[in-house]
Amino acid sequence: MYPDLDFSSLLAEDLGDFPMDDESHDDSSHENEINERPRLNMKKKLREFGLIHRYDNEADFALYCRMIPALSSVRLNDEPKFAEIQPRFPHQLWSVHQRTIEGKHRTNNYAEAGNRRIQSEMGMETPTMGYFIDRLKLIQRGRDQAHVRWLQGYQARPKKTKYRMADERILKVIDQYATRSPIEFLGGVALNFMMD
Repeated sequence: MYPDLDFSSLLAEDLGDFPMDDESHDDSSHENEINERPRLNMKKKLREFGLIHRYDNEADFALYCRMIPALSSVRLNDEPKFAEIQPRFPHQLWSVHQRTIEGKHRTNNYAEAGNRRIQSEMGMETPTMGYFIDRLKLIQRGRDQAHVRWLQGYQARPKKTKYRMADERILKVIDQYATRSPIEFLGGVALNFMMD
C-alpha cells in the first residue's frame, strides 16, 4: 500500500560526518546538527515518496513521522534493534540524549541560520552582482559590529521564548525517560518540534 520506506538509512544518510563527543574537540567544533538535518531529510523523503500530503493532513501520521528523528533522543543502548536492518552508524554518533541532559546544544544550525539571514537581508532571490556586493558589505559591517560587542562582553540575544520553552519541555520528557513507554517517550519528543 505504501512505498517501502527505509527509515534507518534515512537517518543514517546525513550523519556520517558528525564528530563523536570526545575530549579532543572543543565545544564549538563538535556541536552537531543531529536534530535538524534528519528532520529536513525526513520531509524530503516524504515528498519523494508522495506522502507529504498525508503528512500535512493527518495528525497521527505526522506524529509518527516526527518520531523517527526523535529516535536521536533515546538513551544509548536503548535504541530499537532490528535484526533485518544493520545501522550505518553507531547510535552514540547521533544520539543527543546525554547532550540534552547536560544542557548542550542539540544542533549546530549556525550555517543554515547565517544563510537564511543573508537571504532575508538581501531582500530578493536573485540580486544583481553590484547589489549583492553592496549588501554583502553592509551585512559584513553588521557582523563586525556584533563581534566587537561580543568582545566588549555584551551578551548575545537570548533564544526566543518559544524555543526555550520547547527545550525545557524536551528536557522534561528526557528526564522522565525511565517512566515512559517507548511510544510515549518518542511522541513526547516529537510533539515538541515540527518538520518545516
